[in-house]
Amino acid sequence: MANPANPFVYRLPEEILLNTAEFLHDSRPALRNLCLVSSKLRPAAQQVLHSNAILQVSCGRHPNVNDAIRLLRTLLDRPDLAPKVKALRFSTVREDVDQLYAEKGFDLSGVREAALAKLTELGYGKPHPWWASVRNSIESAYCGLLFLLTPRLEDLWFTVKDHHRLPYTPDPISAFFGTSCPPNGPALAVESIKRLTTADLSLFRFGMDFANLTSLHVKDFHIESVLRLNGPNSIIGVPKLKNISVDTSIQFLDKERMINMRSDFGNIFAAFGCTDLDSLKIMLCFDAQHHDTKFDVAYFMSQLHSVSSTLVSLDIDLDFVHEDVHVWDWFLRNCENPITSFAQFPELRTLKLPQDFLFRRHLGGTGITPEELPPKLGTLRITAPTSDVEEWGRNFLNREFLEAPPLSLTLRCKDGLNRPAQYFLEDPAEVWSRLFYERDIYMAVLDLDNGVTGRLTQAYAAYATRTDVGEEEDEISSDED
Repeated sequence: MANPANPFVYRLPEEILLNTAEFLHDSRPALRNLCLVSSKLRPAAQQVLHSNAILQVSCGRHPNVNDAIRLLRTLLDRPDLAPKVKALRFSTVREDVDQLYAEKGFDLSGVREAALAKLTELGYGKPHPWWASVRNSIESAYCGLLFLLTPRLEDLWFTVKDHHRLPYTPDPISAFFGTSCPPNGPALAVESIKRLTTADLSLFRFGMDFANLTSLHVKDFHIESVLRLNGPNSIIGVPKLKNISVDTSIQFLDKERMINMRSDFGNIFAAFGCTDLDSLKIMLCFDAQHHDTKFDVAYFMSQLHSVSSTLVSLDIDLDFVHEDVHVWDWFLRNCENPITSFAQFPELRTLKLPQDFLFRRHLGGTGITPEELPPKLGTLRITAPTSDVEEWGRNFLNREFLEAPPLSLTLRCKDGLNRPAQYFLEDPAEVWSRLFYERDIYMAVLDLDNGVTGRLTQAYAAYATRTDVGEEEDEISSDED
C-alpha cells in the first residue's frame, strides 16, 4: 500500500518534475496553483513560472499594481530564481506609485526597504539618484533593479512612459537608474539577450555589448529617432543582428519632407552597420500632418537599398490596431509611384505589402507585374486588395515557372478598406482556379476582422457547382414549359 506521507510523485526525480511543469509554461495561473500544491512541487513550478516572465501590461486609463514589482519582490526574497529568468516582458512609468498601490491594497513599503538595501549592497546607496528614485516610489526605478537582477535574459521586452497616458519616454535610462548613464550591472546583463523589444534606440547609446542579439523590435521609430543617430557604424556591440522589426511613421514616405529634413529611414541600418540582414518588418503608423500629403512608395523602398541584397523576408503592414480603416483608406489613396523593380531584392522569399505599394491599375497600370516579382519568391501576401488584383493575377499565367519555386498568394482583406473578403470568396474569379491547376499557386483570402482564411480554389469550385446546378434547374424548368 502506498505511503500517503510519501506519495509516488514525491519520489520522482527533479528532472521529471521539471519536465512536467514545463507542459504548463503557457498558463501562469496553473503554474501558480502548482506552486501551492506542495513544497516538493514548488521548486520546479517556480523555475518554469519565472523563466518566462511575460508580465501583464495594465491599461493606461486604468493603472494597476505592476506585476514587475511583484516579480522584483520575489527575486529579492529568492535570489536563486533570478538566473532562471530567461524571458521578461514589462511596461512601467516614471511616476510615484505609492498612493496608487495603497489604493489597490498593495504594501509597497516592504519592497521599497528590500530594494534600498539591495542598491546599497551594490554600491548605489544614499545619496545616489537611483536610491533616491526608489525611496520616492518611482515605479520605473524598481524596474531598473529588476533589470539588474536578471543577468541571463535571452528575451527582453520593455517600454517606459513618463505617465500612464503619455507616449513612450525618449529617456528610459534615467527612468530606470536615476541618471543618464546605466550602471555597470546592466552592461553585463545584456550579453545573453537574443531578442529585444524596446520603444526606441536609447539603450544602444552606451556601447553595451549585445553580443548575441539577433532580433530587434523598435516600437516607436520616427524622424526624430533618425536625427538622434550619429551616422554609419555609430551603434556598436551588435554583431549578430539578423532580424529588425520597426513600428514607424508614414512620414518616411513623404519624399519632400524627408529631403527637406535630410533624413532617411535607411539610417537605422547604417547606424547598426547591417550587412547581412535576413528579415525586415515595417509596421506603418498613421501620423499624417497635412491632408494634401503625397506618399511616394518607390522613394520609401529606395531607403531600404543598403539591406535589400540579403533580405529573405520583407513585411510592410498597416497598423489596424490603433487606427481606423478610414485613415488607411485615405493613406492608400494618396500613395503614388508604386514599386517598379525588385532587382535589388534577389534573395527575397517572403513578401507582404499593401496592393498600392505593388501596383495601381487605375493609374495606368503602374507598378510590378507577376513576371517582375523576385525570382525566389515563395510567399506573397497582399494587403487591402481591390478587384484589380484579379486582372493582375492573370499575368501569372504568362510567367515562366519552370525554375520558380511553388508560390503561395494570400489576399489580406479588411472591411471598409477596398474589397472585403466576401467579395473574393462569394463570387470568385475563374483565374484563381486556373492559377492553382495550371501554375500550382496556392490561393487564399484572409479576413483580418475575424482571422478566418478561405481557399480561393475551393471557393471557386463551390461557386461553379452552384452555377451548374442553377443552370440545370433553369433547363429543366424550360423543358417543362
